[in-house]
Amino acid sequence: MTRAESGRVDYGLKPVLGAGLDFLDQRRLHDYFGRVLDWGDTREELGRNIESEGWRTLLVNLDLAVRTRRTIAPTINGALLFGRNPKRRLPQSGIRAICYAGDDPDYATRTDQELRGPLVPLIDLDGHRDYSIAGTDVMLEIFSNRVEITSPGRLPNTVTPAGMRSGMRYARNQALVNVMRDYGYAEARGMGVRTKIIPGMRAHNGTEPELIEDEHQFKVRLWK
Repeated sequence: MTRAESGRVDYGLKPVLGAGLDFLDQRRLHDYFGRVLDWGDTREELGRNIESEGWRTLLVNLDLAVRTRRTIAPTINGALLFGRNPKRRLPQSGIRAICYAGDDPDYATRTDQELRGPLVPLIDLDGHRDYSIAGTDVMLEIFSNRVEITSPGRLPNTVTPAGMRSGMRYARNQALVNVMRDYGYAEARGMGVRTKIIPGMRAHNGTEPELIEDEHQFKVRLWK
C-alpha cells in the first residue's frame, strides 16, 4: 500500500495555499537545525535568505516545503512546526484552553484563551490530532474535578483506547512525531499512555485516565 492509498501522510505534504517560504519562521529553523540537530550554524551554510537555493533544497528534501507549478510553498507539516502564525492559514490548528469554576461547562469561565503558535519552541528568545478536519480546535478544558483534552477526529487506523492502554502505536503523522521526538517532547515508541499517563495518575491520586472515543472525537479525561 502506498502513502497515497493509506492516507497517512499525504495531507501533511500538501502546500499551504497562498503562502511562500517567508511564512516559515527562519529563527525556529536555525534553532532546530543548529541547536537541536547540532548541524552547526545554518546561517553560514545555507545563507540568511530563506529563498536561497540551499534553503529551498533542504526544506523540500525534508518535506517542510514542496515545489508547485509556480513557486515553492511550505507544506502543512512545515507550517504547523515552523510557521510564523499557522492558524492564519490553517484555522483548525489551534488549541482552545478553557478553565471553568465548577464541574460542568458554563458561560462563566475563569479563563478562555486560544493558543495559536507553531508546535516548536524558540529557545533563543521556540499525534492524535487530525489536521484535515477544518474549523475545529483541540480543546483543553479544566474543571474543578477533572481535566479533559478533546481532539477532533477518530483514532487512526486500528488504534483503540484498549490498544493504547496496552502500548499499541500508530502515528497519524510520523513527520510531526519525528520533530517532536527531536525536541524531547515525545519518545515516539507509543508507550506514553501505558508507561507514563496511567502510572502517573495512579501514583498521583489512585485514579485511572479515561480514554474515550466516539464518532467525531477522541477525549482524554484525568480526574483530580
